[in-house]
Amino acid sequence: MKLIEFNSASSLLPVLVRPIGPPCPPPTDELSLEGLRGPDLLNQVANKYRQYMVLPPGAPDALALLVAQFHCRDAFLHSARLSFQAAEKRCGKTTAIDVTASLSPNPFLAEDLSSAVLFRATELIGVTIFLDEIDARLIGNEDIRGILNAGHRYGGRVWRCDGPGRSLRGYNVFAPVVVAGIGKLPDTLQDRSVVVRLTRAKSGEIKCPFDPRFTVAESELRDKLARWTWENHTVLKLCKPILPPDATNRLADNWRPLFAIAEVAGGDWPRRAAEAFQLLNQNELSEDDESTRIKLLRDIRTIFNASFTPKLPSAVLVDELVKLEGHPWAEYVGRRGISTHQVAHLLRGFGIIPHTIRFGSTTAKGYDITDFVDVFERFLRQS
Repeated sequence: MKLIEFNSASSLLPVLVRPIGPPCPPPTDELSLEGLRGPDLLNQVANKYRQYMVLPPGAPDALALLVAQFHCRDAFLHSARLSFQAAEKRCGKTTAIDVTASLSPNPFLAEDLSSAVLFRATELIGVTIFLDEIDARLIGNEDIRGILNAGHRYGGRVWRCDGPGRSLRGYNVFAPVVVAGIGKLPDTLQDRSVVVRLTRAKSGEIKCPFDPRFTVAESELRDKLARWTWENHTVLKLCKPILPPDATNRLADNWRPLFAIAEVAGGDWPRRAAEAFQLLNQNELSEDDESTRIKLLRDIRTIFNASFTPKLPSAVLVDELVKLEGHPWAEYVGRRGISTHQVAHLLRGFGIIPHTIRFGSTTAKGYDITDFVDVFERFLRQS
């Protein structure tokens, strides 16, 4: 373990850091140009991940592009958080952290971390942040989550009162971040992440165990990535890649740098980037990862389609929601079925409110399909 001290205007902040390899040196003319062709270099990085880990389809290519982005962070407006997520222990999260750190510039792996250390290290050293056990670190620590969110965008800052005079100071927190943990991240951080889901390896699946004490080949790859991204910095910065139709809003922010690197590298990497995007995001765009409001919209659409009527009383809609097997409405709160008031509260966020509707000779509070048409088009993927 190595003790590093960060000097601030008011105090010395010690933190124990577990280093993996030396900081990435600036590219020099002495570095051999052999093997610096973009496609070959990215192939080597992707194959390193395949050597040490069992990964879902598309993940090795996405990881190669992400690590390349870490070396040219200031060429892009956004830096997606890389999130290794597992459902249980012993799925290779620490290995994923260690392999990625061995290929990244200035890896900063902290066994214990405060928000003060995090934003000072990001500004003073220009590090790539690695946080294992992120699910435990974020419990009751909104400051760290806020810093990780702010650092997603170039120019992101956090503000603190520092020094004897308690003067206001903004700290630059734009930096690559790699996290690993059990389960998904909080929504705001999940939204800023490229997610790689890990699973336990079967016997014999790992080609070679990774040993962080012996990283000569990884260090050489890291230095070549630094050189290639340095030489292509301007063209990477100016590149405006064509993104898949599904890449919108924050998802587009996360993936645009990866598509730019693939386009500049050339070869078959533009195609591989597109395939990785589809493979990794088919789960992120699934019902399991949707917010409660989006799930409710989807189920209401299903109920309207099955009822063959343009109008439904609130009570009938709730009864149909509760009947949907495997959906959350039967045990929505305290193991009781969702109520008409709770449905109305959830829909209010979309500007939809129940109103009095005539049903034959009676009237009741309810919803008309026309209330939902615009919202369905804006918030639900066609399926």
